[in-house]
Amino acid sequence: MSKIGDEIQEMLNDLANEGLPPLEEGDLTREMIAERFGISSNGAKNRAKEMIKKGKWAQVDKRTKNGNKIVTYKKVV
Repeated sequence: MSKIGDEIQEMLNDLANEGLPPLEEGDLTREMIAERFGISSNGAKNRAKEMIKKGKWAQVDKRTKNGNKIVTYKKVV
């Protein structure tokens, strides 16, 4: 492979090994909040931000099966 090809492959490997944990069943997401309260995704995001500001929740970034980043929330103990 060429030097450029090697560099691109290394960059792709970095993305694949970024280290975020996978999304698990039961993780709280914006979509779940929006569905539960019948609000938009932005409304769910704003409600979650308020809970984070109050110190009740923490934001946890994870990866879906497809490798996309997704924001989840957990209760602060």
